[in-house]
Amino acid sequence: MSQSGPMRVAIYARYSTDMQSPTSVEDQLRLCRNICANNNWTVGEVFTDEAISGKTDQRPGFERLRNKVVNGQFDIVVTECLDRLSRDPEHLSGFHKWLSFHGGRIEPQDKAVNNEVQIALLAWWVPCFLKILAPKLTAAKKVGC
Repeated sequence: MSQSGPMRVAIYARYSTDMQSPTSVEDQLRLCRNICANNNWTVGEVFTDEAISGKTDQRPGFERLRNKVVNGQFDIVVTECLDRLSRDPEHLSGFHKWLSFHGGRIEPQDKAVNNEVQIALLAWWVPCFLKILAPKLTAAKKVGC
């Protein structure tokens, strides 16, 4: 990763299902672009996945982002929240570990979770959260919400 010179920044946005608003990605991108503008970062590339669950890492936008991170093309990945990158603790932890190893970082909009301890805690919490969330999504789909 770049040690001097301008930061190489990527933005990632995702929403999970076709029950969600397609404007969700644009809303996330607007937040992320504001983060970049506030830090005087230039966005090198934007990656998105629409109506694809974060439980899998087999998402075209995420795969392209991950490949470019592995090849050292970005110093910072800006996202609204870590769960946009992945809802799978193993995938998120691996992505974070690789980026950190190469001197990069994830910059979530809420800044609530962005270090190893917080990611480990999130890895424990996400499976619990998904078990709580799944019945709610199923019920909402049945009533047409």
